[in-house]
Amino acid sequence: MEEHSIFHKVNFLFVSIFVTLVGCSILIGSIFYALTLLQPFILFIDLMFFSFEFFLRFFLLPLILGILFLYILVKIAFFYFKTARLFNGELDECWEGFSRLIYRDSAVIFLFGLFIMIVSALFTGISEEVGLQTGDNALIESFKYAFICIGLSIFLLFVGNMVYDKNIIGGFILIFRNLIRLICLIILTTMYAFIFSFLPAESLIFIMIIILLDGITHLVSSCLLVYYELRDNRNSNTNEEDYYSQFGLSTTNEYLREDDIFIENNIPSMTLRGEIDEDGFEWIEYPAESENWFWREQYLENWRKY
Repeated sequence: MEEHSIFHKVNFLFVSIFVTLVGCSILIGSIFYALTLLQPFILFIDLMFFSFEFFLRFFLLPLILGILFLYILVKIAFFYFKTARLFNGELDECWEGFSRLIYRDSAVIFLFGLFIMIVSALFTGISEEVGLQTGDNALIESFKYAFICIGLSIFLLFVGNMVYDKNIIGGFILIFRNLIRLICLIILTTMYAFIFSFLPAESLIFIMIIILLDGITHLVSSCLLVYYELRDNRNSNTNEEDYYSQFGLSTTNEYLREDDIFIENNIPSMTLRGEIDEDGFEWIEYPAESENWFWREQYLENWRKY
């Protein structure tokens, strides 16, 4: 297990903390939402005993949808908790953690695209019923944005797979994604400072620092992952060259790599050239002046001992 620096450990620790905080905020929100459902739920139970048919027609579907939405909120919160555990500093698990966050982005953008399509279709239908002329161009324009969102979500799905596989291109896209995220958080903190300017300056600055630190640590973490992967690839290539160089071979020549067993047995490499005799056979003395002769019928065939 590789020992990483304090900067590495602290940076990924902050990422884990911020992802956990997002999960906590969603879980707290789901608790408040459950409390708001409690009173209507009691009312629905009373209505069920009063008129079961009326309950089935008008209140059962909203109740089911409300409980389903609560279940989804709780699942999302625990999704963040599980993702936060992956940012423990181990590189493989950190790659997986970022891939899960990209999958989340893909799902959110996909649902947003579907929402645009559904709302546009409903608005157009209602407008036609009340006699308003919204025009086909507006519907086509809204559908265009919806398909852009769906296409982007599919692209992010592929990026998530690339990040999970520790692909370098996926890593650079991850850096770009976290850079865009940081810019959005900067805009958010600016808006937050303008809207909540009435709050005490100390509280406002503290919240702004937390939000910005979230974006910075995500960006730095993705840069670290790409740096480590590039370093490991470079070291792997260097070790391969060192291995083949002990046989006097080059990793850029596939014939020499595949023929190293012949060299170890004092049989010349198939890439070496000899002299062609009058019958068309190629001859070579290997090693030079050793009186060990080898022959073959054509170039790039294995040499045969004479």
